[in-house]
Amino acid sequence: MEYLQFLNGYESNALYSIHGGIEEENFRRYVVTTEATRHILNEPLVSGISYTSKLRQGVSTALKMLPETNEIRKEDSACAQALVVLRGGISFGLPEAMYQAYHFDQVHVSYVSSQRKKSSQDWQIVQDSYNKFQLTDANAVYIGEIIARGTTIRNTMPKIIQKAQEQKKQITRLVILNIGVKHAEEVAHHFHQVLQSTFSQYKGTIVVYLEGRFSLAKEDSPLAIKVPDTDFLCDSQALLTPEFEIHRFTRKNDLYPFILNPCVVFDGGARSFAPSEHFVDLRHYWSKMLLHAWSGMTMHDALYEREPSEKQGTKIESREQSILSELERCRSEYRKNIESSQYRSSQLLENYILSTLQSIDASMNCHLGDSGPQFIKACEKEQDLFKKGLSDISSAKSAIDSLVNEFLYR
Repeated sequence: MEYLQFLNGYESNALYSIHGGIEEENFRRYVVTTEATRHILNEPLVSGISYTSKLRQGVSTALKMLPETNEIRKEDSACAQALVVLRGGISFGLPEAMYQAYHFDQVHVSYVSSQRKKSSQDWQIVQDSYNKFQLTDANAVYIGEIIARGTTIRNTMPKIIQKAQEQKKQITRLVILNIGVKHAEEVAHHFHQVLQSTFSQYKGTIVVYLEGRFSLAKEDSPLAIKVPDTDFLCDSQALLTPEFEIHRFTRKNDLYPFILNPCVVFDGGARSFAPSEHFVDLRHYWSKMLLHAWSGMTMHDALYEREPSEKQGTKIESREQSILSELERCRSEYRKNIESSQYRSSQLLENYILSTLQSIDASMNCHLGDSGPQFIKACEKEQDLFKKGLSDISSAKSAIDSLVNEFLYR
């Protein structure tokens, strides 16, 4: 059984190590929680510069908190290599984060393009023709990425390994900071073994998760709406920091809005650099959830599928008992509240969704001009057909899917 062990913390930041699973001396796994990353992974309306700024704050804090900090400052100052995967990797701001954490003011930066696309069988890489490597004699490679299946890392790492071999350079360390799932460390471990056997000066691999090692939605995930192999979940398979979980249990207007989020992070590239696309994604989800509220789904149902009252939380080993006591208090309060008659109402869920859509539309329309209201009206037309009994829920959801695809790729 895997679990988290508290290592250190200051202010509202904390560092945990992952135990169980892959246990090797030079392959280390951590989870870091910070105020900045708790905010962006619970508040989906945060986007653009606000999102990237907070993400970079979290990355900088995570680097500072690593147990290997003194070793890294000593050994990587002249060979730090930020490998930036376009476009989502830009938002992690690794060169600046390394400067803030380690005072590295001369970081070499390499760029690779990589865009995954779902095929009939699996995910494939498209648009990966741009590569610009800036290697030195020795290279401690740092990557910041959102990692679902690990397809992008599988495509990217062989390129820098091949380039280093061609130029007779060394790769000395691999550090992956990610918002991701277990595939991140599985892919990292594969390349850890490759790097160990290929480069004589290789020291080891560090995998750092921000806020938790999340779970990845599957075809059979018991959710009314999900995007398999894409949505990051907080179910019983995830390893979550207690600080992050406590934040998720925050109540607003006697509700639990953060638990209702369909995904922890969404499309990081769109959220950073194309906010209008991000808001369309949000409207896509909530437009379909409204159909379920009209079909009788209650607030209790919507919360329960995301956070079942009987869910076993992450096992935590920590001397900091106060945070664990607070988490248990939040869980107990949540279990009690969602069983109350207030939460057994589909009207409560409908009202919440309509309010959420109003906030999304206000953010979306400021970017889209006339096309925003037109898109909203088209979605509402399909919803109205369903409400009048002129289409079933499956047809209505498919129609909304088509509207979103046409709008995004018009």
